[in-house]
Amino acid sequence: MQTPKTTSQNHGSVLLVTLVITGVLGLTLASYLTMIGNQHRSVMRSQTWNASVPIAEAGIEEAMVHLNKNCMQNDLNPQPVNWNADGWLAMSNGVQMTRYLGENKYIVTIVTAPPYSQSKPAILSEGYVPALFSKRPSSVFFAAAGVEAHQTPQAQYVGRKIRVKTAKDGLMIGAMVAKDYIDFNGNGVETDSYDSEDPAY
Repeated sequence: MQTPKTTSQNHGSVLLVTLVITGVLGLTLASYLTMIGNQHRSVMRSQTWNASVPIAEAGIEEAMVHLNKNCMQNDLNPQPVNWNADGWLAMSNGVQMTRYLGENKYIVTIVTAPPYSQSKPAILSEGYVPALFSKRPSSVFFAAAGVEAHQTPQAQYVGRKIRVKTAKDGLMIGAMVAKDYIDFNGNGVETDSYDSEDPAY
């Protein structure tokens, strides 16, 4: 009795087809994971970029308070002008303040150098938020050989800048201003005026 010869040709083609299908599936999966990772990084970068705007706006608010409280003299604020009050540092082009809000920070400058002036300064506020994928100092202790104790990785920041032009308006914003409301029904309406050039008044 003679047994038929079996060849490994069929087995080799099955193995080759299996390897090709596995490679295609692996390449597809790797491409999909790369696309998902890029989309995630893009979304987080956009959120970080947008989060720096409120930080810069906080700097503008602080500069406006400083201008109204310490730098503008009027009938309501008779105190002398003091540009360096409340921790503001004198710079070559104006005064500057840096403040940290957790990991975030803003650097705001009140620019009085030309083309601006002390009566019409500009506010330049820079808001910074740590980048999502930057190296930050870890709060967990890990032993490391060859690293000095003072060496800590620095966080990289994403920043936005906002420039605001200011102007000092008069105390009175109109010729006639109502404190509560105006009723034009024709009853009890009285106005009075005077000549502002007359020194008697």
